[in-house]
Amino acid sequence: MFGRQSDNNGVNSPRITSSHDGEFNNSDDKPLYLSSQIPPDTASLISVSFQPGTRAWTRQFLAAVAACTGGLSIGLCMGWSSPAIKQLQGGGHFSKISPFAGKITEYQAGWIGASLSLGAIVQVLVTGMLMNFFGRRISMILSSFPLVAGWLMIGLASNIWHIYFGRALTGFSAGLLSVLVPVYIGEISSPNWRGVFGTVFQVFIVLGILLMYSVGIYVHWSILAVIAVAVPVVTMLLAMFYLPESPTWLVSICNVEQATDVVIWLRDQDFVLEEMENLMESTISLNDSPYPSPPWYKDSTKVKPVVLIFLVMLINQLCGISVVETFFQSMFNWSDPLLPASFSSSIVGGCMLLATFLAGPVVKHVDRRPLLTFSLIVMCISMFGFGTYVYLLPARPYNSVPLVCMFLYATAYSIGIGPLAWVLLGDLALPKVSSAVVTVASLTNWGTAFILISFFSSLTKLIGLAGIWWAFSSLSLLGCLILILVLPETRGLSTSQIINLFL
Repeated sequence: MFGRQSDNNGVNSPRITSSHDGEFNNSDDKPLYLSSQIPPDTASLISVSFQPGTRAWTRQFLAAVAACTGGLSIGLCMGWSSPAIKQLQGGGHFSKISPFAGKITEYQAGWIGASLSLGAIVQVLVTGMLMNFFGRRISMILSSFPLVAGWLMIGLASNIWHIYFGRALTGFSAGLLSVLVPVYIGEISSPNWRGVFGTVFQVFIVLGILLMYSVGIYVHWSILAVIAVAVPVVTMLLAMFYLPESPTWLVSICNVEQATDVVIWLRDQDFVLEEMENLMESTISLNDSPYPSPPWYKDSTKVKPVVLIFLVMLINQLCGISVVETFFQSMFNWSDPLLPASFSSSIVGGCMLLATFLAGPVVKHVDRRPLLTFSLIVMCISMFGFGTYVYLLPARPYNSVPLVCMFLYATAYSIGIGPLAWVLLGDLALPKVSSAVVTVASLTNWGTAFILISFFSSLTKLIGLAGIWWAFSSLSLLGCLILILVLPETRGLSTSQIINLFL
């Protein structure tokens, strides 16, 4: 385990277990990480022969999983609205167990769904500052407090405004974690495993959604909220006592010694000269250069990552995923004793989880661009089929048709654009521009979700439900064409190699 001990200055520093020497003592046996401290022949040998140790994969995976408990909280926040709105509108056997007088309106249901995204938009004002000032690990700890407060407010709600405010608080933390965790995973992972560990984040999000869909069939919405409090507490404890800090952030604050210790632990290898040199080179501020820096809008290494993550997150939402996840049970309002709409949501959620599990090995072996292309094309076809079914709506409904369409849609999303949007966030959050990238990513993702969810009812009345699904189908196809044209391939590339793509 990655523990912490105090050095002579009272600053917390890691305790490293070396694969060669047993316990690694920071004060007595520091590794050499600067080329000036190592003879050229030895430095060359180390640079060429570096291979991660046998425990590197396990350590990185466990650190990624611990961080991804934040993704589980995001999934619970996103999934809660579907069964809760159904219950609050008078559906199911919970319709008489409510603190509210009567059923909620469509307008109120829309705001219950949208208030999560509204809270997530607000966090954009502080995310970059938190990440740069406190680091990734402390920021994850801080994000747990609004989550706990929000869930308790929802669970103890006595009027609709308590739910709105509780959802906004949980949205604030969900938005913060949605950028913190992918960036953290991208910074601790080896280049060849970065994509795989990045998909773990989406697995936990989908797991949280599925849990809310499934448990919400039997449990009241207020009890669901109280149960969800446990997850951010677990995230906070893991971040406090297990997670190492991001080496990229440590280098950015000139704490090279601790960054080296962290890299040694993550890679299970004493000789990390090459990786530390690349990390230091890519993290050094342009302000340290003796040459004048160009304006940010003329620096392609700053502008291109921001533009690309904006497009990726915009397309991720314009395919309609937030609307589907928020109003799933309300959209499928059929009365079928063999296949109730509530069970259909669990079936689709289970398919999403299975597909997201499969996304890990797929992302490792398949390039980002073709996988995104496949995902968006299948989503385009399935949404077009769903819209056509709703438009024709035969006299004798065939409930299996929309279910198959949603199965294809959810599977394609979960194996493609869903996890890859967050993987690409980790890829593109380069040291010199990470604050801008995460701010734009979060604002675009949650801002677009807020607009779509808020105006879903109004748009449905204006162009019909079939028109909504056809619009999402068209936007998926358009997004596919845009990404084919502008997105570079980043699979397996180190941070310095990705920077070189934008020069």
